[in-house]
Amino acid sequence: MHVDTSAYISCYADGVDGEHMLTVKEAAERLRTTETTIRRWIKAGKLRGRMPGGSKLGYLIVESDVLRLLPDSQARAENA
Repeated sequence: MHVDTSAYISCYADGVDGEHMLTVKEAAERLRTTETTIRRWIKAGKLRGRMPGGSKLGYLIVESDVLRLLPDSQARAENA
């Protein structure tokens, strides 16, 4: 079953302290890793993730946490 998360994502785009939020897929793409690794990092506390819509809709990750894990040159390019 596919759940349309577009409304959910836009509703929570500025979730934690007004910070922009990313989906697990978006975070994985930016960090060039897998979605499984992103979920593992959330559980380990390496990334802050929230499930504002419950487990069916999945995690949203604070963008600043993702940028913190990027190499400096890649982070500058992402913010440009």
